[in-house]
Amino acid sequence: MAPICIHVNLDRMGHFMESDEFYRNQFETKTSNGALDPENNTRKSWEHELFGGAYDDAKGFDRVKYGALNVMNDYRGVVKARQYGDSYLVLKDVRLRCTFCSTDSGGMQHQRLGVLDKYGHVLLEYNDKELQGLVEVAMNATAPSEGPHLLPRLLRGGTADSTMEWVTVGFPDYAQETGRFFFEVQLFKDCRAPQIGLLSTGFEVRAGAKSTQGPTRMCQWREDAGRVSDDHLKEV
Repeated sequence: MAPICIHVNLDRMGHFMESDEFYRNQFETKTSNGALDPENNTRKSWEHELFGGAYDDAKGFDRVKYGALNVMNDYRGVVKARQYGDSYLVLKDVRLRCTFCSTDSGGMQHQRLGVLDKYGHVLLEYNDKELQGLVEVAMNATAPSEGPHLLPRLLRGGTADSTMEWVTVGFPDYAQETGRFFFEVQLFKDCRAPQIGLLSTGFEVRAGAKSTQGPTRMCQWREDAGRVSDDHLKEV
């Protein structure tokens, strides 16, 4: 199934997500990379039209969260949504509680929304190129046991067991056109940060070796009141 993603800027939001178990909407944070005004009147008007007034009296916490359906299964996420950040969260077990549309929902009429089992009218808004790409993705989907696949590689650390020591895993073969790499970083309870040097231009794949690389100008880690934050310049 197509992943449901929320694009985020981890440089700005990562430290909040370490301590907050909820993903917050702009009614709670008072910030946005989309439409924002002091009283959120634009968003309130849009949601009134989209959901028939169901959220008119709702608290900010109970209002909807916005994401994007990655219909092309692009490992970069939904490229058109990258104004919100170049990292993304993949939502699990929420598909039956989601409404979908073919474009940005801002200012959209509610008749254009769809749900999982009522999606045909949404597909009607796809152009021929989008439909062709969707069919190609669906026809080429194979389970890992049925075709070639790429698994995360151990990039740094003496063992793949993250409970024994700091380890870094990722997909170094997935390079962006800018020369940067995509890494999958899993943060567990009590985990404070990925290994030092992961985001440095000098980072080397040395599986089997412990990380001895200290902070660099490109990747400086500091501890501030018990929390680790990064000052890297994103030129990896």
